Amino acid sequence: MRKLLLLLLILLIPTLAKAEFLSVENAWVRAAPPNARVMVAYASVRNISEYTIWITGAGSALFKAVELHETIEENGVASMVHVDFVKLAPGESVEFEPGGKHFMLFSPLASSSPGDSIEFKLHLGNGDKETFTAIVSRNQP
Repeated sequence: MRKLLLLLLILLIPTLAKAEFLSVENAWVRAAPPNARVMVAYASVRNISEYTIWITGAGSALFKAVELHETIEENGVASMVHVDFVKLAPGESVEFEPGGKHFMLFSPLASSSPGDSIEFKLHLGNGDKETFTAIVSRNQP
């Protein structure tokens, strides 16, 4: 009986250890021509945990690199800057949207068309990764 309980506990540990910290909604990738070297993705991200969460990066198997960026305006000139992390308190949300924070997608490894799904992983400060899927679209859905 003791061995059975130990075995059940060992089998449950990966399930218990994988907690969901974020809810990602309305995720989409702006469609681009097949030869585009840079693309952009957007989403609404909400911290559904009781802990402060830091999003420290992102990735996708379909791009060489994915970075967190933000569009800022200084003296009437808009420019993009790299963002090292996004901090979310419990219950807090952040919008990755046109004209604000967004995911820059560098060097696509495959072509995509409107309606395709692309999987992303958000890298968290605690070492976990949260997976979400974004739909390729010409316009914000």
